[in-house]
Amino acid sequence: MNRLLIKTILFPAEPRSFFLRRSIQILARTLHLFCAGVLIGAYLFAQPKETLDTWVLATVASGLFLLLMDLHASVIYLFEGRGLAVLAKITLTSLISFFPQYTLSLLLTIFSIGSFSSHAPRRYRHKLLWLKETLDR
Repeated sequence: MNRLLIKTILFPAEPRSFFLRRSIQILARTLHLFCAGVLIGAYLFAQPKETLDTWVLATVASGLFLLLMDLHASVIYLFEGRGLAVLAKITLTSLISFFPQYTLSLLLTIFSIGSFSSHAPRRYRHKLLWLKETLDR
């Protein structure tokens, strides 16, 4: 495949969309926040492992669905402030396996990053932090 075709597929001039995309994204984000909130509460109130596992799976699955929706629009998402926030959240989530004693602190940090990055001004959320010169060529 030539370079221009790959660039066009990964970084379309206009983000891809589909019917009811915005509505589905809002529903998925609401589900993700609900699952994350219940997960944090379950850790906070020392619920059994089976309960925690259910909410971990639901939170990860809904977060993955949101990420895939954003990547479908354009891979440029990963290089913007909001995408970098998601990558930071994924990295912190993976640290839970290595440092289980910090699970609650990591979850609260992850939740805070999500809240901040979702409510930051558009100029920060959509700021392209690198690759701009490469994409302009």
